Amino acid sequence: MAAVFDPNTLFTVCNDVARRAYVAKTGASAMLDELTGKLSAAYPEQVYTGPRHWITNKTGDALGKMALLHASFDEYLLIWSTAVGTAGYSGRYRAVVRDIMLRGEMRCSITGDGVEELTPTLYSLGGMAVLNPGQVKEYSTTDGTIMLEYGVGNIPSMLPQGLVEIFTSTLDKVALRETLEWYGKFTMSKLLKGRMPRVEEL
Repeated sequence: MAAVFDPNTLFTVCNDVARRAYVAKTGASAMLDELTGKLSAAYPEQVYTGPRHWITNKTGDALGKMALLHASFDEYLLIWSTAVGTAGYSGRYRAVVRDIMLRGEMRCSITGDGVEELTPTLYSLGGMAVLNPGQVKEYSTTDGTIMLEYGVGNIPSMLPQGLVEIFTSTLDKVALRETLEWYGKFTMSKLLKGRMPRVEEL
């Protein structure tokens, strides 16, 4: 199935919104409202435009929160944020994962598939980190980091990495339920209706 989103378009929209918010000193919530609106205009019915629902997520020891914008068996689009900064292990996936920086900074070092980064690369506003299938990255972020994360590939195969620490560390049953519930509803809506769910359908 053809991908819905074009990474270059996502990058352009993110940079336009984030840079203007930086200059105008716009608050994070207002910036994300504008971003969601512009993404929805670029991809009608493929971006959830209802109230953001933040789900706590701990993956590879990195703690943050995510708000889902799109999900299917082949793609996902979400906003990821950490208020206090974090660090951890990305996971090794059968998908390409792109992180487009909206605020804050992320330092990454990628290993695998012929890549050996022994010093970190710094990504800040205007940067896009790319993790290819078979690669892993160690990373850290500053306080207040916000990014748009776009994954394309075998998305269900990523769920074990994203959920395992609920069973081994956090024991957060709410996060487990909400992750599966929101991903499931978005994916089924895409499968059956070809679009993301509307607020009244959740």
